[in-house]
Amino acid sequence: TGVYQSAGLPAAPITAEKVLDMIKAVPRELPLETRRAMLTAMLTAINCKAHDVITDVGRKVAALNSYFDGLSHKADEFVSAAEKDIAALEAKLRENRANIDAVKKRLAEIEQMCKDEATRLSGLHEYIADPGESKTAG
Repeated sequence: TGVYQSAGLPAAPITAEKVLDMIKAVPRELPLETRRAMLTAMLTAINCKAHDVITDVGRKVAALNSYFDGLSHKADEFVSAAEKDIAALEAKLRENRANIDAVKKRLAEIEQMCKDEATRLSGLHEYIADPGESKTAG
């Protein structure tokens, strides 16, 4: 696979995957010792030793573990950075919400102040209105 190529694994006389295929060809109903003897005979017939297969397996497992560790490290870095970004955005949201609440509160205070002052000033009509002027004018 690409993982093995990226790891630069050397070519094996026979791959672990090929041996797995060979094992599948051996009937499962045979005793384990018989299946082992058949596999050993097949490997001998193609001039391959069990050690070569075990070495291939070890290298491939190490490459897979290394590949996963590298991806895991990158994923951890991404998650950490994303969580920091989210925390900063959440802080900004809290700040904006607090600012919105403060603006609304101040606007309500100003509205009430304007209404109170308008009512206070409107009371002057009663004292300074022209006696000939209609009470509805105004």
